[in-house]
This record gives sequence, structure tokens and C-alpha cells, in this order.
Amino acid sequence: MRHSPRFPPAVLLVAACALWGAATVLNKALLASINPVTLLVVQLAPSALFLWAAVLATACPAPAKSYWLPLIALGVLNPGISYTLNLMGLASVSASVATLLWAAEPLMILGLAALVLGEKVTWRLLLVMLLGGLGVGLVANVFGGLRDVTAPQGILLLLGAVLCCAFYTVFSRKLVESVDPVFTVALQQTAGLGWAVDCH
Repeated sequence: MRHSPRFPPAVLLVAACALWGAATVLNKALLASINPVTLLVVQLAPSALFLWAAVLATACPAPAKSYWLPLIALGVLNPGISYTLNLMGLASVSASVATLLWAAEPLMILGLAALVLGEKVTWRLLLVMLLGGLGVGLVANVFGGLRDVTAPQGILLLLGAVLCCAFYTVFSRKLVESVDPVFTVALQQTAGLGWAVDCH
């Protein structure tokens, strides 16, 4: 049985965005002294432990065995591959430029959702997404920051990370309707941790 959210989805999404922004700035500072893959391992290990403790404490139901492989594969994709590429790219570009590049994720999701899931994309929604991306760019002054980029490979790594997250969002759309979210995140964090440890 799925748990009913205590807060509106919009509130949870805004909170997630705020946490993501804070984490981007903190990660940029930490990357000055820590290898990107090492940082990922340090981040995912306690996260996975906490989530499995939450699974045990709340007696979250495990999904059917047929869901395990797709969930693990998605966990390798995100946070595994996606966060690896993100931290590697962030090591060579500014946090403001990284913010602009991640603002492209909704547009990627729209395109993939239309192709894979057959979801309709309205002009109004597309316009809102484009204006949102432009707003992020203006607030973060990323357009000035792009002139200072000396490592274009960092931009490519970040775009690869964004694309991985977009694929993750689209392919997990149907799965989340049938599995417990806490168990799902715990399993996927563990899969991502396994990827990071293997790459270390």
C-alpha cells in the first residue's frame, strides 16, 4: 500500500529544489579538496544506511521481485552515473553555470516524456519551462559566468548528468505507481553506492 503524502506535491518539489541548490554550492566547495567519486561515496553511504533504517522502522513493503532489476538499474543511472558525472563536471565549472545547465532538465524531460510515454506537450507548458530556465540564468548571472569557462568538458559532463536524470524521471514514472517510495529510494541509493564504490 502506498503512503499518502502529508504535504502537497508542489511543496515537496520546491523543498527538493532548495536542498539541491544548497547541495550544489556545498559540493563545489568540497570538490576543492575531495575527489568527485570519493565525495559521492561519502554522501551515498550514510544516505543508504539511513534509508534502510527508515524502511525497517516503518515496515515498508518490498516490491514484487519483477520490479527489483528495473529499480536497481534506475538506481545505477541515478544517483550512480548521474551524480558521478555531475560532481566531475562541477569540479571544473562554477556553481552558477552548473545551475543553468540543470535548468535544462525539465525541457529534456518534456521531450523524453513525449517520445517515450506519449505525453502531450502544450505550448503553454513549453513557454513556462523556457521562461523558468531564462529566469534561473538571469538570477544566477550564468551568462556572464559562461565567458569564464575554461573547461568545456565540464559542461559536457554536466549535460550528461542532466540527461541521465531526465531518463530516470521518465522511466521511473510508471514504476512509482506500484512500489513504496521509501523502499524504492533505499534500493536505488544502494545501487548508486555500489556503482560509486566500483568506480572508486
